[in-house]
Parts: sequence; structure tokens; C-alpha cells
Amino acid sequence: MIGDSCAELGMPISSETAKELVEKIEKRSDYEHDTLISDNNALRRLMYKEMKGKVFLYMTPERSQYWPRTDKFIFGDEVPKAFPSVIFDVNEAAACIAMARGTAGVFHLMRVMEVALGVLGAKFSIPTDHTNWQNVIDQAEKKIGQMGQDPIWHSQPDWKEHQEFYSQAISHLLIVKNAWRNFTAHARGKFTEEEAQAMFGDVKRFMQKLAERLNE
Repeated sequence: MIGDSCAELGMPISSETAKELVEKIEKRSDYEHDTLISDNNALRRLMYKEMKGKVFLYMTPERSQYWPRTDKFIFGDEVPKAFPSVIFDVNEAAACIAMARGTAGVFHLMRVMEVALGVLGAKFSIPTDHTNWQNVIDQAEKKIGQMGQDPIWHSQPDWKEHQEFYSQAISHLLIVKNAWRNFTAHARGKFTEEEAQAMFGDVKRFMQKLAERLNE
């Protein structure tokens, strides 16, 4: 109904007027055509006045695919189950990219990757509070390289598969740190819409892969 649409757009007067008009039409069997036209035109003028105080932004179909939805998480179903703390920043990153705010989008994606860093650090008993990415990455690489000598890991028949998985994860974090995070954290980097979209896809695939074995 037009009244509900007006309410969603923040036009309460038009919304109430539209609902009153519908009620009037439904109650009166002798509602004349000329009266209907007159009341309808009055409603249109009122809507126009209220809409003059609004600002509407156009979003291209290509960008609209990033806009967060309530019925479907843009990183898929498994990521929010495994890492619920990333939901806010993933949605914020998606909204920023949808509005062509590349640098802001990358900023939120870095916060998502910090969750990944923390989860990987916890997996190898490496504290991540009050330390930089490089320290965590260095320690993790060392422990991953020594998995063959670790009796707990070595007792698992698929320990080499685990070693490959975590090696790739840490290598990816190192690439992100050097290529994106350093510039974002120190307020020097500016990222284009295309760069932010590429980063978004990269982080999405990484978090989906991570969710196959890890969780918060």
C-alpha cells in the first residue's frame, strides 16, 4: 500500500493521509470520480512537499549486489556460523563498496581479517592482543613448520593436509598485511572501487575456506 511505502520513506503525514483516503474509499459506496481525483491530487501534492526534504541516491545494479540483505549473508551461510563477530564488519564493508566508498570498505575488511588472525593465533596458542600482525605470523609459521615434530599433530594421519591448509592461511595473511593492511592502518592508503571489490572477493573466499576447519 502507498501508505506503508510512505512510512518506509519517512513521510508520516503522507502515510496517514493515504491510509485515511483508502479507508474513506472503502467505507463510501457513493464515492464520486471527481472527488477521488481531487483527493488523489491533494495526496500527490502532499507527498511532493514531504519528498522535497529527502535525498535519494541511485545505486547501479552492479553495486546493488553488495548491499547487505536480511535474508542472505553475502559471505554465505557458514562464515557467520563459524565467525559471528565478523557479521557487522562484513555488512559494513559491503555497504561501503555498494556506495563506492572503496577506502572505507577496505578498512572494514581489515577488521574481518583481524578476526581471522586471532582465530589462527588461538589455534597455535599464540596471543594476538597488543601485538602486531608480523609477530603472530612469524610465530605461526614456525609452529606450522614444526608440525611434523609435534607429537599431537604428528599422531593425526592427515597432519600434512593440516600443515598445508594452515601454511596457505598464514601466507595469505602475510600478503594481506603487506599489500593492504599496512597502508590502511597508517592512514596512507586510498583504495579505488575496483580495488575494494577485488579485496572483498578475496576476503570472502578466504573466510569461507577458513570456516571449513576453524571457528571462534
